Amino acid sequence: WVDEQVKIDDNGTGKLVTSRKPDDLKAFCDAFLHVFAEGAG
Repeated sequence: WVDEQVKIDDNGTGKLVTSRKPDDLKAFCDAFLHVFAEGAG
C-alpha cells in the first residue's frame, strides 16, 4: 500500500490503477482514462 491518490502498477501482464479512498475518485478516473486510452492506440 502506498499513500498516493493514484497508483498505477504495471509489473504484471497489464496495468492496475488503484486509489486510496472516495476523495481520490477524480484523480483515479483521470489516470484510468489515460491508461485505457494508451491501450487503444
